[in-house]
Amino acid sequence: MLEPTDRDTVKPILFQKAEEFLRNFSARFESSSKQQKFDAFFLENDISLRSDYAKLQQLINALKTRIVFCHNDLLIQNILYDSSTGKVSFIDYEYAGFNYQGFDIANHFCEYAGVQNVDYSLCPSTQEKRSWIVQYLNFFLQHPPSTEDVEEMLSNSTIFEAAAHFFWSIWALVQSQNSSIDFDYLGYGILRYKMFRSLMQTNEKI
Repeated sequence: MLEPTDRDTVKPILFQKAEEFLRNFSARFESSSKQQKFDAFFLENDISLRSDYAKLQQLINALKTRIVFCHNDLLIQNILYDSSTGKVSFIDYEYAGFNYQGFDIANHFCEYAGVQNVDYSLCPSTQEKRSWIVQYLNFFLQHPPSTEDVEEMLSNSTIFEAAAHFFWSIWALVQSQNSSIDFDYLGYGILRYKMFRSLMQTNEKI
């Protein structure tokens, strides 16, 4: 396990990149159709990216969670399984760096939905997440985890899933203004933001 030598001086990648994305995004689009699509969701729902980001930061800062070296982009295409050896390898470390342990795990849960044809019904259930976390912590801690450790990580995953949706939403918004790839980044960004808001509302009820 790689951990920063001084946690107090390390700014998690989540916040570093999110702030970079926010700086690089403008609410003004050159395309009128994109502008209408953006306004129809963000303006009509009176959404402030900066305000929502501040609320998310506040929630995360209140959590008890480790900062470790993370991949930060664990979608299925970046996880390779060799059936002949039983080994798992990871590729594409573009976003790798020190981050909240819970973010990497929660982001992985979110990525079950896919990217091209997003289906959030494919994401693991609460019990499936719990079982996954038990196996993860058993390996990470090198001993069976306590019920408290498992439930704490499971509880935190709701906030970190919200963080993952926010992160990739604003990433997609930036891409919608800069990328030449034929993909509906704006639509994807709006979809991820809807999931972010839903999870934030769920957290407020807990």
